[in-house]
Amino acid sequence: MKRLFLLGVSVLLVAVVFLPACKKPVSEEDRVKTMINETADLARQKDIKGVLEHVSKDYRDPEGNDRNALKGILFVYFQGYEKVGIFVRDIQVTVDGDEAEAQVKVILTGGEDPDTMGDVVPKSGGGYLIDLKLVKQDGDWMVVRGTWTDIGFTKAL
Repeated sequence: MKRLFLLGVSVLLVAVVFLPACKKPVSEEDRVKTMINETADLARQKDIKGVLEHVSKDYRDPEGNDRNALKGILFVYFQGYEKVGIFVRDIQVTVDGDEAEAQVKVILTGGEDPDTMGDVVPKSGGGYLIDLKLVKQDGDWMVVRGTWTDIGFTKAL
């Protein structure tokens, strides 16, 4: 019994010491993808503050919106639909030092209460290609520019 216990402790010790060394480091591309997916999750929850934690204070888009305008756009969209669906279909990322660009295909839907047909057949929705410019600020990837192109449901799949 004592030998079995010592064997178990030895195996655990080896795992604790050597397994972290085998872990592949996370690439910056993967960090950007993770941030984008986390932001989509926050948007599904209609968490404006959480979404904006991934948007730089220096945010500007080609339509002239800054971070504060983006906050208003999110508020209006989230208030307009009882349920918001965001389905990230594809993310392509290119990192160059402390700057990155990402192209994200998403399907956005807005529906009613999830217990009604409105959740199954959304009131509103579409497929979009989102082009993002990101910079690393204080070790975190932050969105500094975003453009949206309506590509329709089919191309977003």
